[in-house]
Amino acid sequence: MNITLHFPQGSTSIIDGTYTGYEYSRSDKLINAHITFDESYKLFINQHRLVLSYKYITVNHQHSYTIGRWVYDWNTIENYKGSERVHLDYLQCLTQELIQDESLNSRPIDNYRIALLINQFREQK
Repeated sequence: MNITLHFPQGSTSIIDGTYTGYEYSRSDKLINAHITFDESYKLFINQHRLVLSYKYITVNHQHSYTIGRWVYDWNTIENYKGSERVHLDYLQCLTQELIQDESLNSRPIDNYRIALLINQFREQK
């Protein structure tokens, strides 16, 4: 799992537990985070959005989902019948796992800064 944390003063990369780049302090505020896992899956999270993507499929939590260049309203996700349905379901499950357990694909996200962002989505329910 590769994690990139973006702060106003710079970015920190965490690759397999090794930190490189900007050395943040307690007073630094996290702007957003990018997580890449299982080679093709990506997560973007900030205080306003939680977005998971796989290749050309993107799920913007409780807002919309995108397949290729087509954007669909979040409320229509249960009715989608295309071949991408399996991936949409998996991305939704990953989103719920992230919000409930602070993990992705059963691997914990051990970062306090990211946990603070995730907690905002947990409280929105």
